[in-house]
Amino acid sequence: MIEDELRTKGRWEGQLVHVLRDGSRVRVVSHWVTEQSPHLHDGSINVIEVNSPLNASSGSFREELLSLLNQSKCPNGQSACPRLS
Repeated sequence: MIEDELRTKGRWEGQLVHVLRDGSRVRVVSHWVTEQSPHLHDGSINVIEVNSPLNASSGSFREELLSLLNQSKCPNGQSACPRLS
């Protein structure tokens, strides 16, 4: 499950089907990453989710997304995050 991978790895990447308001479906590439909130002391985490339609140009989008994700804070209070690639 997505939640299990978020807990263990701090990120998830895969394909999803979103249902739009008009009932049509669109396949997306979805990237999720966790981020601990410095303001919450109960162990809560934020999940940042970025989706793009499969027909979007993947090269520049992927590079921009990885840059943003690698700038975010490490999950679970780790001092060194693994770099995404």
